[in-house]
Amino acid sequence: MLDDIVDYILKALNTGGNLTAKLGLTFLALALAFLVRRLAKFVIRRFTSKERMVSRLTEIVTGLVTLAAIVIVVLIWFKALDSLILLVLLGILVFVFAMQTLVVNLFAYFQILYRKPFDIGDRIEIDGIRGEVTHIGLLTFSVSEVKGWLGTQTPTGKFVHIPNSFVFEKVFSNESADFPYVWSDLTLPVTHASNLVKAENILLDAAKIQLDMLIAQAEDTDREKLEEQADLFDSTIDPAVTMRVHGSGVDLTLRFLAPVKRVSAVETRLWKDVFSRIDAVDDIEYSPTVYRIIGSEPSSPVQ
Repeated sequence: MLDDIVDYILKALNTGGNLTAKLGLTFLALALAFLVRRLAKFVIRRFTSKERMVSRLTEIVTGLVTLAAIVIVVLIWFKALDSLILLVLLGILVFVFAMQTLVVNLFAYFQILYRKPFDIGDRIEIDGIRGEVTHIGLLTFSVSEVKGWLGTQTPTGKFVHIPNSFVFEKVFSNESADFPYVWSDLTLPVTHASNLVKAENILLDAAKIQLDMLIAQAEDTDREKLEEQADLFDSTIDPAVTMRVHGSGVDLTLRFLAPVKRVSAVETRLWKDVFSRIDAVDDIEYSPTVYRIIGSEPSSPVQ
């Protein structure tokens, strides 16, 4: 009886075997793979209750069982030599696919190393992640995240590790490259009755002081060089104020230049200067923020 079963299986492993037998053995192999996977998950849960560990071990077992099932099915449907060749080709394809990301990351590393789209210490933004580059490795580079969920341009305390391949796949910008400055803005809301000319001059005077400090602290540059660099962006380094009138007042928005890594510090100094100047005059009033209770009439705001 046992000899008959072995002979039956050996015949099925040959391409000349019965089609029905091969289909039956294929179904049996897949069913066994499914049962082994379910049994393995049950056994794993008996040894550990940590979901993360259960998930990882289950993934490993699933991969091994799937690979074994593929090998068995190939052996069922092809001759030994054909099966060996097919398995080798399949292994090469799996290896190439698995190594694809690794190879791309390595090529990207040399791209970063020699073309230098960014370097350690540069502030970049890539795929929505903004921060300062702290490490460049063979496969990944790391940035110290800036801003993130915070409202200021300051580090969040979180390091983000990004695949090198992102320099090929994603759009990114280097804020510290040839022009390590950015234009930022702050908005001062005042009432309609305020002296708008005086308010505008207060903003401009405060911003000009910060600009003079920026030029004095800048290394290997002066106002003329900064103007030439800013001209590349069709802009100027001088501060400017725009106005927007709405129902509750007037918004005066100051646009100013600041070092890319010290935007928050410059904003803080500007606000302190502006507040002290406004406190010294009596014809500028802050516009109150208007809120409306959900469900109330628009004509009945709560201030």
